[in-house]
Amino acid sequence: MNAADARSIAGRWVAEEASRTRGELLGAFTWGSVNWMAAEEPFPETSDLDLAVVVPLLDPERHRVRKSAYAELVIEPFYLPSERFGSTERLLADCAVAPNLVDGTVLLDPGGRLQGLRAEMAPELGRRRWVRLRCRDRRDQALSLVVAFETSESLAYLNGVCCAAVLAMAQMALIADLRNPTVKKALLKARDVLAAYGRADEHRALLRLLGGADLRDEDVLAVASHCRAALEEACRWLRTPFPPDNLVGMGTVAEARSRVRACRLALQRMTDVSDDIVSRNPRAFD
Repeated sequence: MNAADARSIAGRWVAEEASRTRGELLGAFTWGSVNWMAAEEPFPETSDLDLAVVVPLLDPERHRVRKSAYAELVIEPFYLPSERFGSTERLLADCAVAPNLVDGTVLLDPGGRLQGLRAEMAPELGRRRWVRLRCRDRRDQALSLVVAFETSESLAYLNGVCCAAVLAMAQMALIADLRNPTVKKALLKARDVLAAYGRADEHRALLRLLGGADLRDEDVLAVASHCRAALEEACRWLRTPFPPDNLVGMGTVAEARSRVRACRLALQRMTDVSDDIVSRNPRAFD
């Protein structure tokens, strides 16, 4: 099965879901790595296909993220309230929705709203003003976790927060370079971006926050997997987002808390780094 097949199957799932829940789905589009895959590129058998589904109002219970097997795919829909799509300007500053809506495949759009927004956003996506705002949006998401948990007594939470913050900083570099803000390979891809702009030291600094400066590629990918699990749990549980099995680093609570506090300063430093990348990115414009 290639990426085009996967998108087609996802379209059938959306159509059936819209028919089953008449009036509840206002739109849907593909999300994540499939958006940056060529039509003929094989779709990984181990990957889920993520979908953003727009609903009038978000119900925490009915709209929980639930994977479902469908045809040859595992579909993972998540839900976004329609208010998030209120204006082009707001979306262009949204680090998650902006690239996925512009580069994704719209599968449901009865009123034409998503297509209209995408047409307005596409020529503006690379404008430096919006790229910088998207980097800051990603920073602020991570900073809110740091602030909420930096005094925690839980080693699991502290390590989870540190991992999530490092992932956010890696994604900031990718966003600044107008690349796919991937989750699974963000730490590896960010290394290439930072090296290309003469900032390889910043990647080593990120790894030091995780307890090592010279991790092998497979170790970096394993860390990214933990980051992804931590973020998924953060979406499900507001007060206690990081279960014990998401431990990334070991050590004492005091050491973990020190790393989390270091993340606060590192997030600001990465803001400056991403600004520098945006300024020098030949694909960005004023």
